[in-house]
Amino acid sequence: MAKALALLLDFCKAYDSVDRAFLYDVLRWLGCPVEYVSALQALHDGTQVRFLANGYHSRWAKVTCGIRQGCPLAPLLFLFVLEALYRRIDADSRVQGILLKSEAGMVQLKIGGYADDSASYVRSEREVGFILNITGEFALASGLRLDEGKTLVIALNADATPDIAALPAPLQVQPVTKLSRYLGIPVGSVPDLEYTWQLARAQLVTRLALATRKIMTADQRSMVVTAVVIPKLLYIGRHQWPTKTQIEAFQRMINNFIWHARFTADTVEGWAWLSKQVAGLPRKDGGLAIPNLKLELLAHAAVTVNTWALEADTSMQIVGDVVSGAGTATKAQALYITPRHTPRPTQTPRLTESLWVTGVTLCNVYGGVVAVTDKADMLLLRVKLHAISTYNPVTAGLGCPHQGCERIGRVDLYHVFWDCAAARTLREIFLVRWTAAGLRLASFEEAIFALALPSLPTKLLQFTGQFVATLPDEQAAALGGVVDRMIENCWSIGAALYLLSVWRWRVAHFDVLNDVTAAYHTAGLRQRLHYGFADATRDYPEDLPPLIGSRLSSIICGALGAGGDASPNPPPGGSHTYLILVAGTRCDQTRRCSSGIIILRIHTGSGNYRVLMARHKTYAGAKVTLSQGVHLGLLRGLRQSINNHWVPAHVMGDHAVALRHLLTRTPPRATHLQGDYWKTRRLADAADVRSWMIQHREHNSAAQALARMAQKAGHDMEWREHELLNSKQRWEGVKGLRFSILDTNICGGTLVAPQYILAAGHCIKTDEFPMTATFGTNESDGSGLTVPIIESFRHPLYKKKGHLYDVGLFKLEKPVKRKMAKLCAADGSDNKVGTMATVAGWGKTETSGLLGSPT
Repeated sequence: MAKALALLLDFCKAYDSVDRAFLYDVLRWLGCPVEYVSALQALHDGTQVRFLANGYHSRWAKVTCGIRQGCPLAPLLFLFVLEALYRRIDADSRVQGILLKSEAGMVQLKIGGYADDSASYVRSEREVGFILNITGEFALASGLRLDEGKTLVIALNADATPDIAALPAPLQVQPVTKLSRYLGIPVGSVPDLEYTWQLARAQLVTRLALATRKIMTADQRSMVVTAVVIPKLLYIGRHQWPTKTQIEAFQRMINNFIWHARFTADTVEGWAWLSKQVAGLPRKDGGLAIPNLKLELLAHAAVTVNTWALEADTSMQIVGDVVSGAGTATKAQALYITPRHTPRPTQTPRLTESLWVTGVTLCNVYGGVVAVTDKADMLLLRVKLHAISTYNPVTAGLGCPHQGCERIGRVDLYHVFWDCAAARTLREIFLVRWTAAGLRLASFEEAIFALALPSLPTKLLQFTGQFVATLPDEQAAALGGVVDRMIENCWSIGAALYLLSVWRWRVAHFDVLNDVTAAYHTAGLRQRLHYGFADATRDYPEDLPPLIGSRLSSIICGALGAGGDASPNPPPGGSHTYLILVAGTRCDQTRRCSSGIIILRIHTGSGNYRVLMARHKTYAGAKVTLSQGVHLGLLRGLRQSINNHWVPAHVMGDHAVALRHLLTRTPPRATHLQGDYWKTRRLADAADVRSWMIQHREHNSAAQALARMAQKAGHDMEWREHELLNSKQRWEGVKGLRFSILDTNICGGTLVAPQYILAAGHCIKTDEFPMTATFGTNESDGSGLTVPIIESFRHPLYKKKGHLYDVGLFKLEKPVKRKMAKLCAADGSDNKVGTMATVAGWGKTETSGLLGSPT
């Protein structure tokens, strides 16, 4: 990498030139919700600006591109746009970038950025052309055009600058002795520390020029330093660590500005009216809170290194190693961590050669990390730690022996079993298994102390339900509430074992020979939970087949992390959810009822839906009830959802009793109904039913109509999605009539000629409203067509009262090329008495509201 280069990219009018359509596409590509993208689009569409010059405003001008200036979201949205460029460069195999190596691993760095400033790294001059090609393609798509004249090219190896070949015009490698401004810092092939801090000094003198002339108090000037000077120096120090001489010079400038209103390092006549120590105190303690630059830099270094060490991913750890100069260093020596026994430092904190070395030293010295080389010192530290862990709770009264609880003044049972550090550690081990199994509770406290669950884990119910769905109906019904009791028993035994483990850990401090380490007691709880869950799930009724009981035990234990089978993976999710509509009705005859089922697939973003299945069925029997009919109908719908992976599902019905039993997991009292209830309940678990909605009958009219159809048809029927789509061809001639102004369907008709529709006479409203005819539906195949109606004709003998000769004819504005209905022969040869016919129409099968007609 001798010829490695850094390209500091500059985009022309970055925020103002972003193509908004490209921004919305990137947001969708990154997986942002549709509602989020729509909201951002609403914020940017229709924006206008005007200009102010010499007190006069210009006319309003529309803004069609760019991100709104001043919007808090603008920087984030701009980063989303640049993310497309970054990923494109990272994915290009021709761009090799530079390699950063350390003991933590290796990372290939090709592109980096901060806000609207981006930097690309290439291994040789040949890759510069690839970067320009990519940015050119990106400019055509996003509107962000690279300003090649302002783009800087810096050689990372100053010695290799003469050997670098010519770059595509107008790019050229920056001379080694030249420095350019980037992110507020002078950058170049060879950093100049002295020049960087001289420039910072000149900038601060300019910024504080007005403050030095304005009449201000020392307290006010102290706040100016805190708000202006310190952030500027800390930012520069993050990249160019200052020397001791520079720190002392800036501290004198700060003191002179606060006391004498002069931002200079020279000696100024006059005295400060507070001592240095008092002036540095907070204002609430009588001081002026004058910043100490050295302490500010030390704190900045410690926080930076500590955040990097605890929160950085592998790539950032490698970058930190390289920046700190430890890229080729060997692994650090083993350290002994002794909490609360950190030896007091023998010297004040010192500034070292860089921010990273200073931060590491501070974190080690003041964070309790001490390298012990003498065995005697090591033994002494262990004895101190052991003395704390063997603190006797009997002789100490109400004290708590666990670390972290030394300052607790009053210890009661609530502290022992809930607030103590040991209790929190053990409780996390217990609860993490149940939350992973889908348990969601607002508070676990009552459930643990009561040894009872208020609700069951959703994922665990789904896993067991998927197994029960494979069993024959007789075996599934015979299970009853066995699965629920097995899960509830696991919670009860697990909560009891948790409380027991907390007490065992506490009383272990009575004897110095006991092991009181967290590793020992957490491992003990895990082992007890393993065997406890196994015992609780194997306690099933004797009449339950052993293979079924063993399989259920294995599934429950596997989901709770106590051995057994791995939890089954649910089918891959998507952007759709499924709604099962169920209804039931009684037949005119006794001991008969019917059910109707409709399954819909609904897009969660747009709300568009498609009917996947529709079914009606009649049930008869000596003890058949309406509730049982609803359960049996829902049972069929749930089976179809599971077999076709139509999950997750939501159920809506109008039979409040049946749905309330399923919602509350309460079986009906009647014994002959419990079998069908439990089968339905288990299949609902397997289908991952998320909600149960109880509606009035008028809001569940589609399923109710199917249930009534079963009574009138006298036979069962089931339609699938492909059958519903194919059936559309049978009724090509049936068209919809609409009010143009109200945009409302009012009637149906039949296309009998290219320009004429036959319909009911009472549907003619052309003398009241403009009317149109609709052909096809955009929702199904996108071939919808709307044609205005220009004239209408009623039968000459039509009478509204009694609907006599209720026939009419509509004339379209133009002929349409659609399939026409076949009319009966004039001589009646194809419609003799006894001929089977199918009647198709549009509307209701009972009195039709405002029209008052039985359509």
